[in-house]
Amino acid sequence: MSSSYLALPDFDLLRVSGEDAAKFLQGQVTCNVLTLQETQWVPGAYCELNGRVIADFRLMTHENCYYLLCEKGVGSILKDALSKYIVFSKATLALVSDEYYRLGFWSEADTAALLKSLASQEQQFDLNQRFISVDGILVATLGKNDTRFEVLIPKDKLDTALENTNFDQAQQERWALCDIQDGYFHIRPESVERYTPQVLNYDLAGAIDFKKGCYRGQEIVARMHYKGSAKKRLFRLQFEGDKAPLYATMEVDGKTLGEIISVAASGEGKFEALAVMTSIALDIPVSTIIVKNTDGTILSSISVVALFSAH
Repeated sequence: MSSSYLALPDFDLLRVSGEDAAKFLQGQVTCNVLTLQETQWVPGAYCELNGRVIADFRLMTHENCYYLLCEKGVGSILKDALSKYIVFSKATLALVSDEYYRLGFWSEADTAALLKSLASQEQQFDLNQRFISVDGILVATLGKNDTRFEVLIPKDKLDTALENTNFDQAQQERWALCDIQDGYFHIRPESVERYTPQVLNYDLAGAIDFKKGCYRGQEIVARMHYKGSAKKRLFRLQFEGDKAPLYATMEVDGKTLGEIISVAASGEGKFEALAVMTSIALDIPVSTIIVKNTDGTILSSISVVALFSAH
């Protein structure tokens, strides 16, 4: 097996199976389940009735089952929420995170080598597709800028446990940085029900299908889309100095612009972040932005040097 992989152990994987699996999910989540093909994955979200996001996920389908990949700790929250409604369907929910290893690859060649080494027989596959399955191994191609490959391997495919191997902090930071540069924020347990999909740019990222019909929270989400514009949006920032803490706030002339929700190192003393900010943030000179800690103290060791739209 190639050594140039990155262990990504912090995930939850929810499987929805059964005769009504697609129909059930279609009435619950923001993305279009019925049009999903086995060569695709799509981003999606599950909202509460007031349109705030409970979970986001990467949706994949394989052998008539649907897999929702999300951040660690969010899967159980999502499962509990969906369990209230699935009793009326011929479908079942199972949290199967413990049945898989999750690895990240930077190279198509290394990903292909892994698949060939683990497949039980010679198989043809195309890593240019957004999603493939090879002998039960699930592979998603990621990235708007740098192509990455996310691989879910059933544990019975490997003899050696991988949970704690190759856990390189620098590579973890690089993976997180790529997520930030791609402009996509994944809901963590502490951010459940904190934001609406539009605030996180999920509408711009293709996680919401506005033509699919009803789903949980759809009325509020659709109203924001058709009758108004989001007062806040997701932006990407570049910092110099110290690493900004999560949920640090940014201010100009005593007015709060927003908060940092994801951050990763991009170099020595350099960082990038995703932040929920007022929609007019790009009109504000970055030199005037002050960063404050969650306790309200000014972080003078941090300076914002650039601000971009996340999409």
